[in-house]
Amino acid sequence: MSTHTLQKLVTDLDVLVRARYPLIAANTYEEGRFRRVVTAVANLKTHKEKEKPLYVWSRTQGFRLSLGKELKDAERRSNPHVADTQDPLSALEFIAKQDKGLFVLCDYGPFLAPYGQEDALLVRRLRELAWEIKTRHVTVLFVERQFPDISALEKEVKQIELPLPDEREVEVMLDMQMQKLEGQGVTVEVDERLREQLVQALLGLTETDIENVMAKAVITDRGLKAEALSVILEEKKSAIKGTGALTYTHPEPATHLGGYHNLRRILEEAAVTFTPAARAYGVEPSRGILLCGLPGTGKDLTKRIASSILGKSLLDLDFGSVMGEGGGVIGSAAMTIKRALSIATTLKGILGISEFEKAVGGLESSGR
Repeated sequence: MSTHTLQKLVTDLDVLVRARYPLIAANTYEEGRFRRVVTAVANLKTHKEKEKPLYVWSRTQGFRLSLGKELKDAERRSNPHVADTQDPLSALEFIAKQDKGLFVLCDYGPFLAPYGQEDALLVRRLRELAWEIKTRHVTVLFVERQFPDISALEKEVKQIELPLPDEREVEVMLDMQMQKLEGQGVTVEVDERLREQLVQALLGLTETDIENVMAKAVITDRGLKAEALSVILEEKKSAIKGTGALTYTHPEPATHLGGYHNLRRILEEAAVTFTPAARAYGVEPSRGILLCGLPGTGKDLTKRIASSILGKSLLDLDFGSVMGEGGGVIGSAAMTIKRALSIATTLKGILGISEFEKAVGGLESSGR
C-alpha cells in the first residue's frame, strides 16, 4: 500500500466504511488487488480498535474468516470457514446476525440477476439487509467485473471503480520482479532508460496481465533485456484488444507517414503545449481535434500522425463495435466504454474515437 493511488483507494474506501455506507460494489477484474485494499482498510487503527473481523465469501467456499481476533485460536485458524454459508441467501442471513465486520462477497451479482432476470427474493432481502445494518458497524463489499444494474438497489449500493495500476505502482512491481529474477540467477540487463520504457509499455494492463507478460518476456528472451519490449507491446496489444472496444497502436516514426503538411503543423504546435516549458508558462495543453469527412479521406491516418508527432501510443475507441447492431445493450456498452476510458486515462496516450455519432444518437422505444 505504498503507492499514492493505492493509498488513495484505502483512504476513500475507509471514508465510505466509516460513513456507514451499507453496500459497496467495486467494479474490477482485479479481485485480489481489491481484497488487499480491503485488508489494508481493516488494519487501520479506527477499525482495529473496534475489532472488526474481515470475512470473504464465494459460492464455492462460503464465508471464510480472513482477519480478526478469532484467528488467534489455533482451531479456528486451521478451519476459518463458516459452515452452511455457501448459498447466496444464507450468506445474507449470516451477515444479518453480525454486529460488526467487513464482508467481501466475490462474484455475487449473477445470483441477483441470473441470465439478466432479477431474483426478486434475493434483491428484496439485500435491500432489507442494507436497512438493518445501517446502524451497525457492518459493511458489505461486492467485488466483480460489473455489478448488475438493478434499479431497486440503486439507492442502497454505492458503486466504485478500481483504477488500473498507475505509473508508480508499475514501477514498484517491475523493481520487485527484477530483484526476484536476479536472486534466481536470471540475466537482467535493464538500465534507467530501458526501465522507463518497460514501465510505459506495462501501463494500461491489470496486475495479472503485467505478471503474465513479464514472465513471457523473460522466458522468450532468457532474461529481462531490451528485446522484452517487443514481447510486452505485442501482448499488451492483445490484452487491450480483448476489452472489445479498443485497438492499440505503438507510435510509428513520423517519416513513415506522408502528406497532410498543414495538419502536421497544427499537431506539432499542439505537441509543444505538453512540454515542461509550456506548463511553466501556464499554457493549457491541447484537448483534441474533431475530424469530419467521408470514408477514405484520411481520418484514421491523421490519428496515427498525431500519435507519431506526440510520441504517444494510439488507442482507438470504435463506438460502432461498442454499440453494435440496434444500439447495443445499454449496461454492457456503458461498462465497455468505462473500461476503455480507464485504460486510456492510465496510458496517457492519444485517444481516437471513431463513429462517435453512434454513441449520441439517442435511444427510442425500439431500443435504438
